[in-house]
Amino acid sequence: MSQYEKNIILVPIDFTEVTRCALDHAIELSKLLKHEICMLHIVEFTSTDQQVQKAQELLDKLANEVKESTGLKIDGIVKKGTIFADIGSVAKEINAYLIIMGTHGTQGLQSVFGSRALKVITNSIVPFVVVQKKMQTTISHGFKNIVLPLNLSKDSKQKLGWAIYIAKMFGSTINIITTHETEGFLLSKTKANLNLAKRLLLENGILYSVKVADKKTKGFSDQTIEHAHHINANLIVVMTNEDKELREFLIGSFEEKLINNEYQIPVMCVNPRKDLDVAQIIERAS
Repeated sequence: MSQYEKNIILVPIDFTEVTRCALDHAIELSKLLKHEICMLHIVEFTSTDQQVQKAQELLDKLANEVKESTGLKIDGIVKKGTIFADIGSVAKEINAYLIIMGTHGTQGLQSVFGSRALKVITNSIVPFVVVQKKMQTTISHGFKNIVLPLNLSKDSKQKLGWAIYIAKMFGSTINIITTHETEGFLLSKTKANLNLAKRLLLENGILYSVKVADKKTKGFSDQTIEHAHHINANLIVVMTNEDKELREFLIGSFEEKLINNEYQIPVMCVNPRKDLDVAQIIERAS
């Protein structure tokens, strides 16, 4: 973890079931890592002082319940603004290293993913772990079983770095699944990415497995999800894709399918960053 980050997990809260599930994930990870939790509730700009105070009271009540039952350090922030801009800005302000967020709990979030706009996630330099309503029973041991889909994306190296970052924190196994390629250039590039992954995993003492997707059956996203379910993975790591024409990040059908997977396996979403290379990302876990 870099000198600029603190041991803080940020959890957006709107008091719905799925954001409580996100909080429960954060609690289990914080117990394991001895880290702090900061809850964030965002109200509209037009909210009155009374509404802000009421929201703060609800957060404080929830924080006290968590403190009494776990002994963890947990605080709550109420902020006027929008989920699109302020989740990321608050994460930066408090120097959080991770955001855990429910997919449909925060107001408007379901439509965000439905429209494929990543305004929430892409306004943050802090990685997101996106969860659904299902609590992962194995989470008390951390993200021990990670699935890493590797394709021909230019950002595969950064995705690998973030997977190693998480694996070093929890002593995880990384389970690579690659696309099935037969054409010369594509096959060569896939092998190069895989060889790099193997080298970095070995250098960092990370256990790993490798599976090549079957080109004749389901698509890569479906095979990734089924593989994650088959091996009882509790995290899938993906990156958003940069659309240079729109000058923003958009989520593709591949990532969208993973986020909304039927088995409700948490998905870590990170944005490509020009200020970090793969070695720097791995060093952040130190």
